[in-house]
Amino acid sequence: MRKYSLNQKVSELIDLKYEGSYWDFKREHHSIENNHKLLHDIICLANNIENREAYLIIGVADNGEVIGINEQQFRRNQQQLINIVRDKKWEGYGAPDIKMETILIGEVEIDVIVIEKSIHVPFTLAEDIKPKGQKNIYLRRHTVYTRNQDSNTPHDRAATISEVEMLMKYRLGLLPDPIERVRRYICDGENWKLIDSKVDVISWYYLLYPEFTIEIITDDEKLSIPNFAFIHMNNRSSLLRVKIKYHSTILYWDYARYVDEARGIVIYPEYGALNIANPGSEFTNSFDYYYSNSLKIKLSKFLMSLLNLDSTGYLWKRHLSYIPVFQDKEEKAEIINLINQEKEKTKQNIKKLKKEVLISSRGIGKEKYNFIVQDLATNLMLIKRINEFRL
Repeated sequence: MRKYSLNQKVSELIDLKYEGSYWDFKREHHSIENNHKLLHDIICLANNIENREAYLIIGVADNGEVIGINEQQFRRNQQQLINIVRDKKWEGYGAPDIKMETILIGEVEIDVIVIEKSIHVPFTLAEDIKPKGQKNIYLRRHTVYTRNQDSNTPHDRAATISEVEMLMKYRLGLLPDPIERVRRYICDGENWKLIDSKVDVISWYYLLYPEFTIEIITDDEKLSIPNFAFIHMNNRSSLLRVKIKYHSTILYWDYARYVDEARGIVIYPEYGALNIANPGSEFTNSFDYYYSNSLKIKLSKFLMSLLNLDSTGYLWKRHLSYIPVFQDKEEKAEIINLINQEKEKTKQNIKKLKKEVLISSRGIGKEKYNFIVQDLATNLMLIKRINEFRL
């Protein structure tokens, strides 16, 4: 799915017929003698002002014409690319993360150097770089190079004060917007400190930026118990509401649930719909799902850690064994479209998967039990289709 997504992104950039702030076209690979120029391109793209994943697209002319790469041309592999970066001395957090991908545009093969988005910008060298066999310095240590619009900072100059200030805001967490900052901060569990712990409310603040707080509140709303609560040995669960605040503003809230009699906590998944069942059918169109990089998943893991729950990871692993996880909206749409085109085959698969559903039946009647098994079997069918799609 990664390559499918990259192919789509790069195709869209090529179709624009111009270069931009986080993508650059090259007709061919830099020669070995020009490794210093390739390093300059990588640094500038890594430090792009928009702080996005960046792409050095090789085999495409400046005007977006796809030329491709033939077998006679010089071509780097992944290890050769990594060596260009890793062999250098870097300041601060080290070198940007990069990888080489080969994709097809139509029937033409091109290479793409992917430079990962990072909060550690700006990347700067701790040594001067000279072209092989030359005395003149090409790239200077302690110097910030960036890419603004479609232009790299020239190798014999430095980024402007305003450009450096912008990049430092990403490093210091002042950018991007508050909800994106939350995504970053909840990866830093050690710096969240308890404010209050009562029967009905637990709250924390982020030590480095105390204006960010998280609350877990016991919720008395009479929601039906979700299917995922029954997959554990003990199906007793309780409803919660999670709030993330910036000062007094609620940035995000969601339903959560203590599961397995409060041995674990999970944020409610999203709800989706298929088009395979008619009204009154024994089958259902409803299913649960997450996106792989969603705040729901990050927050579930984070709260488990804060509350010292599920130390072995078993409950979370079991939870995800019944909840489909899509890479993104495009993957979800494509898989659902495939399923809806194969209605009868899908129903037969769901019937078989019902035998694999294991739930706790304590306190539930036969009819409700059958509904839960049917719904969870639908989730299992989606998980199976996701795995098949990615293969």
